[in-house]
Amino acid sequence: MPINQTPEAGEVKKGRVARPFLVERFSLRADRCLNGWHRNANCSRCADGCPVAAITLADGNVRVSEACVLCGVCLRACPTEVFVEASPPEAYLLQRINRPHQDIWELACPLAQEKKGTFPSQLTQVNRLIAPRCLGALGPSHLLEMSDQGAGQLWLNDAACAACPISHAHEQIISSAAEANGWLTAFGRPPAIFLTSQDLADDAPPPQLQPAIRVEASHPRRAFFRKALGLERLGTAVKATYIPRDRQRLLPILASLKPAPEQIPLAGLGVAQVQVDDQLCSACNLCGRTCPTGALQFLADEEIFGLLFIAGSCIGCGICAMICPETAVTFSRTITLDNLISTTPRRLALGNLKKCPDCQAALSAASIHEKCFVCRARERPSFLKP
Repeated sequence: MPINQTPEAGEVKKGRVARPFLVERFSLRADRCLNGWHRNANCSRCADGCPVAAITLADGNVRVSEACVLCGVCLRACPTEVFVEASPPEAYLLQRINRPHQDIWELACPLAQEKKGTFPSQLTQVNRLIAPRCLGALGPSHLLEMSDQGAGQLWLNDAACAACPISHAHEQIISSAAEANGWLTAFGRPPAIFLTSQDLADDAPPPQLQPAIRVEASHPRRAFFRKALGLERLGTAVKATYIPRDRQRLLPILASLKPAPEQIPLAGLGVAQVQVDDQLCSACNLCGRTCPTGALQFLADEEIFGLLFIAGSCIGCGICAMICPETAVTFSRTITLDNLISTTPRRLALGNLKKCPDCQAALSAASIHEKCFVCRARERPSFLKP
């Protein structure tokens, strides 16, 4: 539903800054909020990142006040895209930056302009652009695209951030740049995203370019190989997954970076590799039902079940591990590129089913428990119950 309280143009009122961010209103998809999927998700990234404290979270509901300046930071901070735009203005930047290139580009926020179209800079012989709004609205995939997958350099002019009325947004700029460079580092590439406040030493030339190897990548195959997964007996269709737009842009970029490492370290990259212990999994399907993006898929008939995983859809929220009553879900520290970019589900668990003797609910035959977790919880002494 539209956020009617949001102003037409996000004029930054604090500090008497009159220049607006001329962007469209965004819509709110409250059903995507992680706090609505699990009570212990405790996600507050949008509220914590908002530089004007316009976002509040109460009883799992997201609210945006009239203080919103449409800076776009919340769009990057939220992993499930609760805040939705019909026409993201960052597409303008991608159109202006021609590719392939091995150039140096510098971006600045509209509030850094000295006069229309110009802003102070210490860099020489660079291409300069004014972003449509705060640089905190740029996600890692935007930054990688603008740097031509690391073949060129992208400098974010954040010199004005310290004195900016919405200076808190600087944290999101730093985070997005670090994540984009983290992906390049994982592929053995040098950093390509720089901040003028941190990476530009006095009278020092910009780092030398180290062009990346460009390879045209085909789109991952979408076929669901039921037989290969050992699920040919199951007739239930796999539900559609939800992949945030930043991830949709990121996966083809990663597929084009060659050569790929044998294992990609996942720390700080917003991606997870889920693992499930077959001996502990009871086939309750709580993880599948509460996965906000559908990265976990549960299939079952009367005799067999299978749990599948699509890494490209996973946002690493951890809800599956929090909700698993058998502590069967863990996370790997690394992932292969093929697993990350493939849209073909990977099998996590497969087994036969039995009936819970008390409630007749389906239960994994390999489970170490004779009864389902609900019936076992009923048998616990009251002083042990949460």
